[in-house]
Amino acid sequence: MVAILLSTYNGAAFLGEQIDSIIAQDCPDWHLYIRDDGSTDNTVATVKEYLSDPRITLMNDTERHRGCTGSFLWMLANVDADAYMFCDQDDVWLPEKISVTLEAMRKHGADMPVLVATDLRVVDGSLQPLHESMWRAYGLDRIVDDSRYLGLTSIYTACTCMLNSAARARVLEFKSDGDLLHDQIAAYAVHRAGGVIVALHRPTILYRQHQGNTVGFNPMASIFKKILSPLKVFRKNAANYRQSHKYLGTTLPEYLSLKFRYLTSK
Repeated sequence: MVAILLSTYNGAAFLGEQIDSIIAQDCPDWHLYIRDDGSTDNTVATVKEYLSDPRITLMNDTERHRGCTGSFLWMLANVDADAYMFCDQDDVWLPEKISVTLEAMRKHGADMPVLVATDLRVVDGSLQPLHESMWRAYGLDRIVDDSRYLGLTSIYTACTCMLNSAARARVLEFKSDGDLLHDQIAAYAVHRAGGVIVALHRPTILYRQHQGNTVGFNPMASIFKKILSPLKVFRKNAANYRQSHKYLGTTLPEYLSLKFRYLTSK
């Protein structure tokens, strides 16, 4: 069974569409676990409209406001399943998202920590297309197949990821200083354990962009920042290197080599 972990916070505007897209998956072997992080809108009321479906559970957590990463990691620790998927409240899953990801995962042994991530199709608040491939828009399609590039940037987006049980165990063992998002923790933990990271060059999600995005899509802003703020670029790379060195053991020559190869492969 695939456990889908959905953390919500004031997401009533788009939550129904997301849950509907999960119900419409072509793979029926899933269970949706939802944890709310203290919403003040109609999010919980929206969730309760779906609880007649036995495959959907609203989890009870006495602690509020764990934050995005804390919420997902709490759910990961409190759900038992064969595989796990992170789910954001405002996207829409394409019907084959679970099945194609699960097929890729099953190609590897259950004892091996495995993370499978996919590309994303970027859309606006009304689901109108903005970019067919987020990986291509950011130039990530050149590096997602090589997990050594993890230290450069967050290349695997949590809402596309699936973990097997062995990977879940590694994630829960992983200790960070609170400076990592849950997608970084998952990828770092699997990579450091000698596991497998599979990148599917196929969008499985409509990645909705709106004013309330916690993490969003804006490649042009990224380009302008690089042109107008070289000091910020240096500081960002320094921070990435420190993280990569601390959690992955990457040396400075290794980091610089990967960065040079990435920049010159465009």
